Amino acid sequence: MSLIRTFRRNTSLTTKSEETAPPNTMIEIESLHLHALSHLSNFYKDPATGFSVMTEYAHLNRGVCCGNTCRHCPYGWERTKGPDRKRVVKSGDKVDVERRLEELRRNSVPKKGCGG
Repeated sequence: MSLIRTFRRNTSLTTKSEETAPPNTMIEIESLHLHALSHLSNFYKDPATGFSVMTEYAHLNRGVCCGNTCRHCPYGWERTKGPDRKRVVKSGDKVDVERRLEELRRNSVPKKGCGG
C-alpha cells in the first residue's frame, strides 16, 4: 500500500487544528508528513504553528496509542473518547506494528553512507 493512500486513510477525521487549516496548508502537511516518512523521521515542523508533529513512524516505534488524538496516529485513537479513526495497526500488537514499520522502511529513501 502506498504511503499516500495510507496517510489519506488515516486522516478520515481531522484534529482541531486541521479543521481550521486552509486547504493549501493541508496539502503542505500531507507533503511534509510523506517526506518525513520516506526518511524515517520521527517529527516534522507544522507549517502553520511551527510545532513539532510526530510522524506515523514515531508512533509505531512507541508501540501503543497515547490517547492524545495525534494527527498521524496509526492506532485509530484507540485510547480516546469520541469517534475513532480508521487504524492501520492495533495498539500494542507488536507483530502488526513491526509489519508496518518494515513496510515504511522498505519504502524509505536509502541513507547515504559516510566516506567518499
